[in-house]
Amino acid sequence: MLVWIVIPPTLFLTINSLLEENVEIKIPNLNGPCYVKPGDIKLGIIISYSARGSESYCSSNLRSKWGTQYAEVLKYAIETINTRQDILPNITIGYIMMDACDRDLVALARSVSFIPTETNKDPSDSPFHFYKGFTDNCSESVKFYDIVGIVGPENSRYALMVASLMTLFEVPVLGTFTTSDELTDNSRFEYFMR
Repeated sequence: MLVWIVIPPTLFLTINSLLEENVEIKIPNLNGPCYVKPGDIKLGIIISYSARGSESYCSSNLRSKWGTQYAEVLKYAIETINTRQDILPNITIGYIMMDACDRDLVALARSVSFIPTETNKDPSDSPFHFYKGFTDNCSESVKFYDIVGIVGPENSRYALMVASLMTLFEVPVLGTFTTSDELTDNSRFEYFMR
């Protein structure tokens, strides 16, 4: 089945104008944990480790152990790179890990937090300035994060939606387990790679 996702230019202009005006964006029934680790450069990570919810998009139940293992592998890889001074000397990688809850719309909603804005470019306005711990709650109110790229989502259908939106903002997306031929179209997905 071939699915085309087209984001009209008017939507792009609407999103940009909302971001410039610092309007609070709320996505109803979107909850769940975010895992935030400060760093000099930050990656956005979108993976599915929770099951679909019946009352909200996300459930408190794990989707499978695979999602949790994938999250732990990413965390371990980043921590390993951070401890080795021969790879990125004097630079630490941070991340914002968000749960797609096994839903394409949730993956798209989570990716909105990674849209570049003028406020998330200023270190004094960085969301990391306010976080004391590692875990935050992804609530209905969208927070914006300054990132260099996105790892995930792992599903082709989810990646099509996220890559479509992120291409508008020139944010690189790495689809880790995506297999769709549609994503190889560089004219549509210039910032997507596997």
